[in-house]
Amino acid sequence: METQTFVDSANQTATNVKETLTIAEIENWLISHLAEHLEIDPDDIEVEGSFADYGIDSSLAVSITDELSKWLNCEFDATLLWDYPSIAAVSQYLAESKICN
Repeated sequence: METQTFVDSANQTATNVKETLTIAEIENWLISHLAEHLEIDPDDIEVEGSFADYGIDSSLAVSITDELSKWLNCEFDATLLWDYPSIAAVSQYLAESKICN
């Protein structure tokens, strides 16, 4: 399977990513970044919880979507987190649709 190299802006490290990510890999990335932005423990984040329940406003949603776009090297609508309102929903959509491949 081919891999892509990208720089994770949060960690400033180069990483190889399979072209097709699993739901769990996307969920873990979203949990990590959401926890960082909200300054909470990643263990306190439920993948089925809505982004609204965590107080995600439009500005933060756009920021996270932009970071996700950079991580996956793929463009997303700014409304991604509203269209798929939980970590589980976004992860399933991205993994199953393979829109970045």
